[in-house]
This record gives sequence, C-alpha cells and structure tokens, in this order.
Amino acid sequence: MVKWRIGHEMYPLVMLIYLSNTLSIVAGESISIQAFGVRPENSAAVNKENLQKAIDWASVRGAALLVEPSDEAYAVDGGILLKNNVVGLPASQRR
Repeated sequence: MVKWRIGHEMYPLVMLIYLSNTLSIVAGESISIQAFGVRPENSAAVNKENLQKAIDWASVRGAALLVEPSDEAYAVDGGILLKNNVVGLPASQRR
C-alpha cells in the first residue's frame, strides 16, 4: 500500500499522472478524483479501483484530474495503469 499526503508541496500522485503523459493537453474538461470516489477515508484497494476508473474516463476525453487537498493521506494500492491524455492538477489550478 502506498500513502500520499496531498498538501501545498509537490503532489506525488499528480506528478505520476502528469509525467506519464505527453503533456500536450492545453484545454479540456477537469474533474475531481473525489467525484469518482477517491477519498482519504477509503481503503487503499477501493481508492485504487476508483482512481483507475477516473484515469480511464479522463484518458478518452483528454481531461484533467483534480486532486483535492486533504489533511489525511489518500491511500492507494499499487498497480495503477497510467494512460495518455490525462493530466493531474492540484484543485487550486482548475482549468
């Protein structure tokens, strides 16, 4: 299990998603990962499944996934499949 603390520093989850892409997304939709059920209080397994759904959804749309800051870490199991056309952003940088 991997735990990431999302704060005002660099966002490890955001960077993983961001660096896995072509970085050529200029405009498009954006949605919070919490809309897919990725929440700090969830188990790592549930967050893994929900984050993969968010990545799959964003990939076909060229969308940004917003990571809401939290006092608690987002626990996520490994094995996430990163895809092209997805960018992760801190929620403060909504498009």
